[in-house]
Amino acid sequence: MRPTSSSTSAAALALISAAAVASSSSSEHFASAFVPTSPSQNSAFFSRASTTSQSQSKSQSDPTKLCFGMNDNVADDSFSIGSNKKKGNKGAINPENIQSYITEPSESRIRPASELGDTVLVSGFVNPASPTLGRDSDQTIFDLLNDPSHDSSGLDFDRIVAFVPDSSFAKKRLVSRTSRYSGLLNKLSFLEADGTTTTSSSDGSLLPSSEQLEGVTTWVARVEESSSADPIRTNLDAIETIVRNAKASSSVRNVALLLCDVSTLNMEAALDAVKTLSDDEGKDITYTVVAVGKTDGDVPEATLPYSVCDLFAASPPEAQEEATTTTTPAPGDTGLPYAASSSSSSSIAASTYSREESLRLLTTCLGLDCGRNRALAFTAVDNVNATTYKLVKGLREAGYTWSQELEHMVEDGVENYEKAIADFKAAHPDDPSLMMTSDEKLQEAIAEAMNRQEAENEEALKRMEAKTAYLNSEFVLEMSEDSITAPDWA
Repeated sequence: MRPTSSSTSAAALALISAAAVASSSSSEHFASAFVPTSPSQNSAFFSRASTTSQSQSKSQSDPTKLCFGMNDNVADDSFSIGSNKKKGNKGAINPENIQSYITEPSESRIRPASELGDTVLVSGFVNPASPTLGRDSDQTIFDLLNDPSHDSSGLDFDRIVAFVPDSSFAKKRLVSRTSRYSGLLNKLSFLEADGTTTTSSSDGSLLPSSEQLEGVTTWVARVEESSSADPIRTNLDAIETIVRNAKASSSVRNVALLLCDVSTLNMEAALDAVKTLSDDEGKDITYTVVAVGKTDGDVPEATLPYSVCDLFAASPPEAQEEATTTTTPAPGDTGLPYAASSSSSSSIAASTYSREESLRLLTTCLGLDCGRNRALAFTAVDNVNATTYKLVKGLREAGYTWSQELEHMVEDGVENYEKAIADFKAAHPDDPSLMMTSDEKLQEAIAEAMNRQEAENEEALKRMEAKTAYLNSEFVLEMSEDSITAPDWA
């Protein structure tokens, strides 16, 4: 029998398609393969392969779908951060997904301007004898006090007084193009130490007297690391002098203290002295205390998350345990840079903290309502598995400003976050999937998708081998010498 030209063309087309299928290893050919039962099904096979190839080419722009075998028809937002929160499924939110726990940032509760007053005095900066001179920018604290926006902390003073030992030296440090353009020079004035100035301790540190504080409504003071032979006694003398002079002044209503290098502080005695600011009858001075470790001027602010602890709420033993946790961070780390009393034989080394960020914390806490009559210790945390690290990082990713972030960490903090996780797990004891973090869910989904794709590929390969064998048998049958005459071979 002489084969027709159409049958020859069909046979050649079958041979080409078989070779193409055999050389192809892409998943789209695997998925579209099927075993035809008769030659008439070839056209249907090639039509389906063409349609599948077109649909697969549209998804080439998303390599993730090809890699994990994801279907375009599947809405895959179950693993996106905060996806349950967007859907409003509050009952199914696992707080370990940090963004499902964090709410939308709201306006911070700031202290009224009438409470802070119109004049702030700054001491402990621009000191030629300071051990940190040349390693930090003295202007930073003045810029923060001069910025009314300042992340909505509400600091808007009419006068900023720099108490300095040498006004000529201080002007060289603070009078600059930046201070002129920012408007700081319109508010800044200098108060130089004189005969009425108080010498706080044996190292000669100078603090304004009660007479020099007249007209000042808010006093911002830094007690920095001392180079004296007895730094614990020296720093405690400075704190007690600040408290005594503030109470003797008729105008001071607020005191903000930045305590640096808390390993050189008798914290228990220092806090007892600070609390007397609001204990005296007829004299109610509010205070804000920020305690950090040794300050480092080379570390920019917001380099690392931090842990925060209310020193008045932590007993010395608890504080010592927190400080130990900070040295060797654990997943629930809420470290505290707390120094034991001078009589203690144990010495707890405080962590290093960004000097720039410590100033930011002090001024922000001063302007917030939650910073009133609080003593807060901050420690930098570099352990990515620490709960406080995850929480602070989540707040920043959610768009919280400095004031909103600090307010959340001070008032809610790690304790409320861990409580929310514990309550959630107690309410869903029979659903292990709800206990998984978003990362764990993603890893499980990837593993399931890869296993499913591998099984589909194996099945498709078997179908392809069977189809190839079938096409080869049909081709050999049609192209045999018995079925083709000599002219056709020629």
